Amino acid sequence: YKKEIQRALDTTDYGKNVFVMIKYRDNNEDLREFILDTLASHGFKGVLADRPEWKLTGDSVVNPLAVLYCCKYGIAFFDEPEDNQFYNPNVAYELGIMHYQNKECMIFIREEIKQQKPFDILSKLHQEYKDNLEVKKHIKKWVASIKAEEYRLEKEKRRQKEKGNRKVVVALIKKKNGQFLLTRRRIPEGKFVWGFPAKTMMDSTSVKKYFPPACVSETGITPIVRKRIGSRFHPNTKRQVEYWLCDYEKGRINILDPDELSELRWVSGKKAQKLITSDLFEPLKGILNGRDN
Repeated sequence: YKKEIQRALDTTDYGKNVFVMIKYRDNNEDLREFILDTLASHGFKGVLADRPEWKLTGDSVVNPLAVLYCCKYGIAFFDEPEDNQFYNPNVAYELGIMHYQNKECMIFIREEIKQQKPFDILSKLHQEYKDNLEVKKHIKKWVASIKAEEYRLEKEKRRQKEKGNRKVVVALIKKKNGQFLLTRRRIPEGKFVWGFPAKTMMDSTSVKKYFPPACVSETGITPIVRKRIGSRFHPNTKRQVEYWLCDYEKGRINILDPDELSELRWVSGKKAQKLITSDLFEPLKGILNGRDN
């Protein structure tokens, strides 16, 4: 039934589909409708495998298994005892498959049978209920936790995407007397203690336009961006780094970002190579040794 399942996935919102596992009987109809309405009020779609729009297979035994593949979440109800059974084995079976697929499910157990659980793990996963209001309260709380997690994941996804589109710009700011501006981190990061002024920015950002004011805001020094030296994937930080040669224009060193920097210093190229303990990009060594034309 791959085609039928794929068709359902293409025409519904998988991320909002909630598979409802509950015994089919007349006295459950009001509860079933109540569950669907409650989910709908929070932007989710309750899915019942016996509804006409979800008859994917034409086989009442197999159909629930096909339908649950189309749902990201599930709600299982172990309700009133019937016919010498204190729980419905079909619900337990469907719930097991949902858990096997690593799908988040909410489990309800009616108060009357709370001491008789179909399997031990339910003792830590379930919510008890005795009326519709309690069901509504638990679903509302569960949906809120799902939305909070979705928001967290989306925020992290955006952060990772932005991080992936960012670069670190490192500037060798040189005075006419041949000295270079070095910065000392307040909190060392691995081998990083001393280094050159640096700033993280988007790949599309103009270094010549953005870096000078950013440098002033942290060091008090205004540079003139002259040329790009090169780039590499830094072996210590595992980040993409671009190196730029800049001329000193004006300003006096001043620690304007004390949370990040503890010291600023103008030093010779030779002294800079002694102070910097992290891996030094080869082209920088030539510039520090006076070969920057």
